[in-house]
Amino acid sequence: MIRILKTALFALAVCSIIHAQENKGKIIILDFEVSDMEESEAKILSDRFRSEITKTKLFSIDDRKESILAMMQAAKEQGGCITVNCAEKWGKMLGAQFVISGSIIKTGKTTYTVKADLFTVASARTERTKGSNYNGPIEGMLTTMEVLAWEIMGLDAPPLLKARQSGINTSEMFTIAVMDFSGSGIIQMEAEALSDEFGKEVDKTGMVAMISRDVAKNILMESKGWGGFTACMSRNCAVETGALIGAQYVVGGSISKNENTYEIILKLFSVVTGVVKATREVKYRGPVDGLVVEIRILAWDLMGLKPPRSLKASRKGKIVGPSLMEIMQSPRYKPMVLSTFVPGLGQLSVGKRNSARLYFGTVVFAAGMVYYNYSEYDGAYKWSDELYYDNYLLQNTSEDMLEYEKKVKRAVKDIEWHNDQMRLFAGISITAWLVNIINANTLGKPLAEELPWMIALNPTMGIDYKPELNAPVLTLSIDLPSR
Repeated sequence: MIRILKTALFALAVCSIIHAQENKGKIIILDFEVSDMEESEAKILSDRFRSEITKTKLFSIDDRKESILAMMQAAKEQGGCITVNCAEKWGKMLGAQFVISGSIIKTGKTTYTVKADLFTVASARTERTKGSNYNGPIEGMLTTMEVLAWEIMGLDAPPLLKARQSGINTSEMFTIAVMDFSGSGIIQMEAEALSDEFGKEVDKTGMVAMISRDVAKNILMESKGWGGFTACMSRNCAVETGALIGAQYVVGGSISKNENTYEIILKLFSVVTGVVKATREVKYRGPVDGLVVEIRILAWDLMGLKPPRSLKASRKGKIVGPSLMEIMQSPRYKPMVLSTFVPGLGQLSVGKRNSARLYFGTVVFAAGMVYYNYSEYDGAYKWSDELYYDNYLLQNTSEDMLEYEKKVKRAVKDIEWHNDQMRLFAGISITAWLVNIINANTLGKPLAEELPWMIALNPTMGIDYKPELNAPVLTLSIDLPSR
């Protein structure tokens, strides 16, 4: 009852402030204090928290970063902002009604404790404190921060969000945002139009949930100004932008024109890790309307899917294939090329040290044995010639001839044995080299990466017991993305 009363009073206070100002109350959300975590990871989590607070639609977030950062720096020098007085002081200076601060503590490799405090500037006291513990990969902390944002506002998190926090597979689609492509040799308006076409085609694949261009622009304009929605081809840009608009993946691209040839580069970034999950680089030669078709085809390709036949049939130009040198240097074939020249070098280039040692050691040892047996073979061959021509043929007695005949036969046996050994170890060396090349080929980064929405389609098989049949049955399940 007391808890309900407190929540009601807090809601009343918020409503009165909103009504008095005829707009949403201002709230300052400070970056969470962290322990034993990378600053980049902490920033992503703080930005995701801010993004989710926006979705509650209770407040207008004050994002004057320079002022807030200056205050945070001053607070860090004094041990951090962990008191009501500190939050009250900052809230009054920036004209905000509420301030949220918090901390994230990492213990061990995968255990996190997060806590958030909501301060009311007018009453100079902590209105609400919420916290949560999480154990697992850092990607799961994004959901924890989203749920915490709703709870600190005194609201229940959306059912799908709470289900995802509980580890339930909600089959919710991955969110993705397509940033404006940069243009070289074409006007920016054309590049933006091609960006729109790409985004629409990505949405048609049905594999991901697109964050609309209007929504992304509005969020970025509020936080970064009009320049926020621009080309995004770097890790830092993708991480920062994706965190602000609440996307899990961001697509950045560039299109450059040289006479009638267009070079298109696309990158798919993971917002959580900043890793490039997929890259496409193609050269198109043909009319401009054919370029639109290629952009649409690339949308399917980047999602790891085959484009519709009707789309491929509408091609008007042609794709200029990469040169042999470009193929050799591409991530797909580079390990194989390296291992072709030096056994194990391709494995070493992708961090497979034990495999690199095994292949290199096997080839070198076998080659060394070939050289050793060749030396012995050559020596035995010369010895047999010397015994036969310089000794056996010059003997006058049968006893001496018989003795040298035995020596010649022994030399011939040595020749045959070392010749067999040479063939054996040469075969081992060649086989190990070929296996090394084949293995390195499997380590090359494939064109269709293990994208999360493709992994979600993987079927799983199991055995279940059906009481109505009184017998075990074989089951097959497939998680299908849905809107």
